[in-house]
Amino acid sequence: MKKCQEQLKKRIKSYNINDLCPANPQVRQLLEAYFTEVAELFPSNYIHAGCDEAWEAGNCPRCKAVGNAEYIFTEHIKFCHDIISGKLKKRMMIWDDMFEFFPEIPEKLPRDIILVNWQYQENVTDYQGHFSNLSFCDANSRYTKLGFDYIFAPAEYFFSNIDSITDYNRSRHPYGALLTIWEKAESLMFRFLPNISVAGKLWNHQAQNAEEALKQTAAELFGIKNDDFINALQLSLNGTRISGVSENTLLANSIKGIDPRLLPSLQLQQCTLKKYVSCTKNALAELILSELIDACETKILYWRSIKAFSAMLNNMSYENPDNIIADLNELKERQINKFMQYRRPCDAEKIKNFFEKWQKNTCICIYIEISLPSFFALSGRFLKNMQVAPLRLTAPKELENTTAPSGKPA
Repeated sequence: MKKCQEQLKKRIKSYNINDLCPANPQVRQLLEAYFTEVAELFPSNYIHAGCDEAWEAGNCPRCKAVGNAEYIFTEHIKFCHDIISGKLKKRMMIWDDMFEFFPEIPEKLPRDIILVNWQYQENVTDYQGHFSNLSFCDANSRYTKLGFDYIFAPAEYFFSNIDSITDYNRSRHPYGALLTIWEKAESLMFRFLPNISVAGKLWNHQAQNAEEALKQTAAELFGIKNDDFINALQLSLNGTRISGVSENTLLANSIKGIDPRLLPSLQLQQCTLKKYVSCTKNALAELILSELIDACETKILYWRSIKAFSAMLNNMSYENPDNIIADLNELKERQINKFMQYRRPCDAEKIKNFFEKWQKNTCICIYIEISLPSFFALSGRFLKNMQVAPLRLTAPKELENTTAPSGKPA
């Protein structure tokens, strides 16, 4: 497997190669042993075989010797199905995103495979392509027509995503729903419990809509029924998921600038939530609320950072980045203490690294911003003294004798 990866010219340079080569016999041995062990350890009737974001499917020399990417990917899914459903008598599930590249594959697959459709956008109005094409189609209705069961899968960090994808699928025929929860290296699970509760109430028919589910959650989880709290809670359960703050993040801003409503909205959310800390019904509710307040603080610091550097770059008045670094340090210490209490020491080290990298990149950007005016001044003097030849455009020979509709040369 390693030898194949070493020979592989990656399709997407920004990604590490994590794909297993489906044409390698050792991979098949590994997968059969892995699925067998999973079946022994877990009593579930289902095994999810993944198959998402397989950027290098059919791209290595061994695969290319066997067939094209569509054939390789199809045969891989069929092999997994033979092991999971044939040998282990479990029902197989797979992600469906790669069918955007290979739309003919579903027609060639066993119909007892459950297709899992993940959609993480803020407002789900249709199946939206996940990758560069951003296509729109009613994939779920197509799966039903082909005879597949499908499951829809929103993200746990986005209230409106859970709400809209559930509403979208009411008029269709899903087999069920699955709430995805990924990569908690940089956050504790507590802050996501309200959204998990909302999804559970919606999908188990305990609430007619997401707003009703949220009201029930606020009452049961926090012991609070106040509308101001519920509105602030809903807003806090949406928004940016911050997984890292690089120099590029800080310096590359939208051409439209920063939405002036973002910071005041986040600050109002945080201020409102803080008022109700003493009203929570127990220690767990207080911990969940403290995590939501820290999540607001993280977003506030994120946008304060971007706003400061955007203003600095455009020679406008800006907040002193030292204030942001100091506030980041306070948030870092709070989060490290919580991670030490509720997670492993190595997890606390990860959250420490997350904030320290943010602080370091902020310092780097301060240096870059200070250096830029001098750089531009030097560049301006250099360009001013350059002798630039006039630009001459010459038409290709095949166009020399053509004429425009007016009769003039084209």
